[in-house]
Amino acid sequence: MYAVTSLDDDVFVMRHDSQYVEVYDAKTFTIQRHIRVAGLGPYTIGMTVCARHMCLYLSNRDNARIHRVKLSGNAAKKWSVAKGPRGLSVTVAT
Repeated sequence: MYAVTSLDDDVFVMRHDSQYVEVYDAKTFTIQRHIRVAGLGPYTIGMTVCARHMCLYLSNRDNARIHRVKLSGNAAKKWSVAKGPRGLSVTVAT
């Protein structure tokens, strides 16, 4: 497992070299669904979720990109950043 984050009753898990984020129920630990994120490399090691915008953010060290995935509908965007992004966080600022 490379990255874990949570929102409400969902736990999001990113495993090594996967194109999917697994979503588990936090109370029962049962898998609820998979979120496909195209273009992820093997070292997606940062992940966070924003409750305000209902988006999942992932950082990929190998391709120097941040991926944003809407939790409703799975619409995704990605953008390049400086060399080797790792951890991520969100704030309440607009």
